[in-house]
Amino acid sequence: MWFFTRHRSDADTQEAATMRGTPSPAELQDIIVTVRNMVQDEQSQGLKCSTTDEFLLRFIKASHYNEQTSFHLIKRYFKAKIENPEAFIVQSPAENIKMLQRKDLGLPLKDRDKCGRRVMNIKFGKLDPGKESWTSVIQSTMMILEAFSLEEDVQDNGVALILDCTHFSLKIMKWATPHKIRTVLGFFQDCIPLRFEAIHIVNYPYIFNVFASALKPFMNEETKRKLIWHSDLSSIEQYIEKVSLPGDLGGQLKPEEVEDWYKMVLEKEEIFTEFRKMGYSQ
Repeated sequence: MWFFTRHRSDADTQEAATMRGTPSPAELQDIIVTVRNMVQDEQSQGLKCSTTDEFLLRFIKASHYNEQTSFHLIKRYFKAKIENPEAFIVQSPAENIKMLQRKDLGLPLKDRDKCGRRVMNIKFGKLDPGKESWTSVIQSTMMILEAFSLEEDVQDNGVALILDCTHFSLKIMKWATPHKIRTVLGFFQDCIPLRFEAIHIVNYPYIFNVFASALKPFMNEETKRKLIWHSDLSSIEQYIEKVSLPGDLGGQLKPEEVEDWYKMVLEKEEIFTEFRKMGYSQ
């Protein structure tokens, strides 16, 4: 598929941009103007999307301020939504509120990690393949991640994921088919304007090692480097304060402290409505 592998030229230019560091305000404005011009030129190919500074900055920061990489990311982002509209076109949070209110499959933590990153705790092992719709699980995840990407500190610092594999089973492994995983990894690695800076894997049984080995061919080298395997829960406290972790991860965070976490997604209803109007004409 077209979005499974980042072009080598993109990787090279992004690495060079990372070494340059954060641009000055004047340099940043020049980058925005350059990317805006590229996007406007793409309109001849049927692309309709916002060109405001705020919209473009999501892609520019996710691409370490490299103009060409930012432009390619915008194109991949919208083309992925044509390829898999049910999964990647963000729907109305209000219409999916019951899914967002659930806490059994995970939720964002209240505090940032020690590097200032937003943290998303995903209880992968709690999925019940007999009851869960793949599309609804991906949609709720997409709503949260898109909402994250609109926050300035997330654009600057990225996101950390906790993948809790407690109760991971062969049933889940069969449910998460290679096609599903390949599609999702492709989007998260190459299409979403969000940097995943750390992926913490906890409470993993042996069968998850088998599952992870099957996933590796679909992971790029950058994703592989960001995997952090925790053989015991105490080691995650090197990255996230104990007071910020939920009790099932050995922490002190009380459920009532994150009772209304989903409201940060509901607040983006109007923005998501505008996003659904954007994309390539078909």
